[in-house]
Amino acid sequence: MATARTYDPTLAAHADSWALTLEAENKSARTVAIYTESVRYLADFPAERGMPTTVAHLSRGRVEAYLAHVLANRKASTASIRYRSLRRFFGWCAEDGAIAESPPTQPATRTTRPKKRGSRLDMTGGI
Repeated sequence: MATARTYDPTLAAHADSWALTLEAENKSARTVAIYTESVRYLADFPAERGMPTTVAHLSRGRVEAYLAHVLANRKASTASIRYRSLRRFFGWCAEDGAIAESPPTQPATRTTRPKKRGSRLDMTGGI
């Protein structure tokens, strides 16, 4: 009989566990570093704003706010890397049972990555 989780580790704790999975999948050390770095940067974003850093408290809106922040302060290629890394991470969290559904995949009509168009952020795509 399975029991419900009684704890919700932080994003950083999940990143450590995910790194082990990536290593078991024989991902390169650089890939593991980039993927987990993306999760740690996401974890810093709500922490700096006094918000919870657990996976269960992370909404699509918070992920989008983080990506908008990255787009405003970094190159679009960096935002793309963060986006793709987080997409994989949340998929893993859902498979692991840490979350019921990946927050970035709601609603299902979102299909493309965020892109910077001029000075406006295009969030018509989903994670």
